[in-house]
Parts: sequence; C-alpha cells; structure tokens
Amino acid sequence: MNRPAGIEAEYEGLSLGDARLQRRALAIVERVISGPAQSFPQLLPTSAELEGAYRFFQNDAVSASDLLNPHLQASLARARQDRTVRIVHDTTAMSFGGSRDGCGTLGGGGSGFWAQMALAVSAGEERVPLGVVGLETMVYPTLEEKKKDFQNRLRRFRREKLRTFPSASIVWPGLEKWSTIPLRLRDALKGVRVIHVMDREADNFELMSLLKKQKMHFVVRGSSARSVGCAGQEEVRVENALAKAEIVLRRRVRLTARPKQIGDHPQRQERDATLSLRAARVTLKSTAGGRLSLNVVEAFERRPPSDEEPINWVLFTTEPIDTAEQVGAVVDHYRARWRIEEYFKALKTGCSIEKRQLTTYEGLKRALALFIPVAWHLMALRTAAHQEEPTPAASVLTPLQLTILRALAIERQVDLSNSPTAREAMLALAALGGHLKRNGDPGWLTLARGYERLRYAESIWLLARDSTERRDQS
Repeated sequence: MNRPAGIEAEYEGLSLGDARLQRRALAIVERVISGPAQSFPQLLPTSAELEGAYRFFQNDAVSASDLLNPHLQASLARARQDRTVRIVHDTTAMSFGGSRDGCGTLGGGGSGFWAQMALAVSAGEERVPLGVVGLETMVYPTLEEKKKDFQNRLRRFRREKLRTFPSASIVWPGLEKWSTIPLRLRDALKGVRVIHVMDREADNFELMSLLKKQKMHFVVRGSSARSVGCAGQEEVRVENALAKAEIVLRRRVRLTARPKQIGDHPQRQERDATLSLRAARVTLKSTAGGRLSLNVVEAFERRPPSDEEPINWVLFTTEPIDTAEQVGAVVDHYRARWRIEEYFKALKTGCSIEKRQLTTYEGLKRALALFIPVAWHLMALRTAAHQEEPTPAASVLTPLQLTILRALAIERQVDLSNSPTAREAMLALAALGGHLKRNGDPGWLTLARGYERLRYAESIWLLARDSTERRDQS
C-alpha cells in the first residue's frame, strides 16, 4: 500500500489564493507537524508568530476546505490505486472548554461541534488507513432541537412497537448530511469498487434506499427489531428471519480495546472472539410504506467472557451472501470501522485538537483541517507497526528521519537496525517519548512526543546543513 514517507507531501498543492496567507499557512504547518501534541504557545515561541497564527485562524478569507484539500486529494490518489476500497464513516464530538463563538453548548458545560468524517481504508485484512476523504461539521443542536428529536423518536418507538428505543443519532438529522460525502465520492473514485461502512446512526431507510438507488455498495449496522417481509412469508422482524438461517461460518477475530463507552458501544478489553455468522435476504419496510430489498448478515458470540458484553452485529448490505466466503467478507468490511475510532484517538490525543485555544467555530474548523493529515500520518505509522507481515520503516519515515532516529535511539539503549521494520521504528520513536517496551504498545500521546523529538532533531540538522552550504558558497 503506497504511503508517502514525509508528512509534508500531504500539504503539497495548498492554495489559498493569497501569497501572504499562503506563506503564513505553510509556516504554521511546519510548526504543527514538528510537535502535533504541543499547544500553539509551545509550537510558536515568539509573540509575533503566535499572534500571526491566531489572526490566520480567525481570518474569514481562509477556507477550511482549502486547507484540507491537498490531503483529500492525496488520500483519493492512494484509494485509486486499489481495485476495492472501504470508506468508513463516523461522527465524533469535538468538545472544547468555555464558550466558543458559533459552537453549540454541551450538556456538561463548554462548547463544541460534531465532525462527520470518512476515512479510506484498504480492502485487505491489514486495513491500512489511506487518509480522510470527506469531512462535514455541524454545531450541537439546541436544547429545543434535542427535545424535538427525542419526541420524534418516542413517537416512532410507540408507533412501530419497537423492542428497543431507536438509537438513530440526532447528530445528522437529515438525509442530506449523511449522503453528502458518499455522493461526492461516487465521481471522485470512478473505476474503484467503493464499499461504504457505517455504524448504527446510519440505520436509516431513506439513506440506504438512496445509496442502493445510486448503485453504491454499503455495509450498515442496524437494528434486528426492524420489520421485514420475507418472500413467501408473513411480515416478521429481522431477528426472526435470521433465527431461521443456518450458521455458515465461524470466525475468530481480534477485538480492539475500548477504554470507555463510545456512544452505544460499551467499554471492553482487547480480546479474541469466536463469531458465528449467518445471513438472509430481507425486504425492509418503512413507516411510509416503502420497501427495500437488502441482504442482512448477523455475527454473534455464543460464549463471551463472563465480564464482557457479547458481540452481536446485524449488518444490512448490498454485498452478496451466496457463499460462506461472501458472508465473511461482509463482516470483515464492518470490522474496518474500528480504524476510524483509532483515527479519532490520534486526532484528539496525539494531536490534542480539543485543547486548541481558539475562540470561534470557524477558527476551530480551520485548525482541525490542518491537523487531520498529521493525525493520519501518526496512525499510518502505528498501523504499519502492527501488520502481521513486517512493513519496512521506510514506508512511513524518510531515510533522513531513520538516520536521525537511529542516532537518537542510542541514548535510550534502543538498537535500530540498518533496515528496520515499521514496528521497530515505532517503538524507537515511543522510547524517545518516554515509553518503556515492557509496558506493551505505546499510547498516542507517547508516540506523538517521540515524533516531536524526531522532527525537532531533523529541523536542527537541516538548519545546520543549510548554514554550512551558505557558508561554503560565500
């Protein structure tokens, strides 16, 4: 999977239409990539630089989409190199302390907004993150909007006699928000088989109908309590249709740790799980009388550990289910969804995006656009380090960075070989950030700190080289 070794490549082609703003943007980028976890006062040591950066982020002439566009294009270029690619969609809350102009008010105080992102992920078992290919933001709904949404969901609960309260998110209340990115990517990734992977907040009849009508492929986690009509049978629920299906495959999968509950997903330890897989063809019914024929795959755990919630995924899909291998492929597509959870950790912990002291919604969006490529680069390194097949470190770090890392690692008594793997490089980087190998894999913050030390040493080396060259030329 091709990935640029240097993060600078993710900003090539940045164009703001103003030479002065362009210079300022590139200067801020240079600081940001040298220390993603540091605050702006730490990154910008002079008052002039700091004031200039704050003015830049508050400048209405600067577009967040323009700042992000080079990375979007680079990510799409990587995705086009594959015959099949997964686009994983999810939303995350960007939470900031205090009052921020244009942001919504959080229930526990502070301000924030929602970011809906689409992350391109390779189709193989390695699930390599190829970059962010879509971003939409929206401010938190007001209290009145929350009440209205709750009342609408309560009415649906009573009207459809659902067993569980509908968990459709209030984040993207309209079809337009959820469909914007897939429709945009349809033209951008022509010639590539794109599979959109979405969680339960996309369990929406109108959305799935639109995607199928546009001949898009998707895997959406949904509710087993949905009403369906099976061919030749009376109307039943999805769970009833699946209960009659035979188990076609058992699959042992590795589940990543979830330190705390995220939305509807409970906290869990990293562990292996044995999943039983079965599938059926169903016709979903909408409250308005519409019908939508889809395939549905269920992956469930019969004997989970006593202290863990059992896995049960109900996946609506346009993918075929004629063979056990095809059923397994649907589950594998959904398993790629965890990549975007990891990406959000890289963004929030590795890049400290929620600690940015900017005072407006628009300014925070511009900062988010600049940090998105850095978070992806950190994630690409961490992902490469965890592949079963050893990945060369040269795929994520430049030759100069590897030379400097080798020298820096000596003081930490870490021996980096002449041709290190990505995992060896990651552990050496983490050691620079204070990580001890016996403590297991490093966290995002430790990795970011090690990356900062490497980038700082690289900048000193480049300054010394340029100074020597100028002296020799004079």
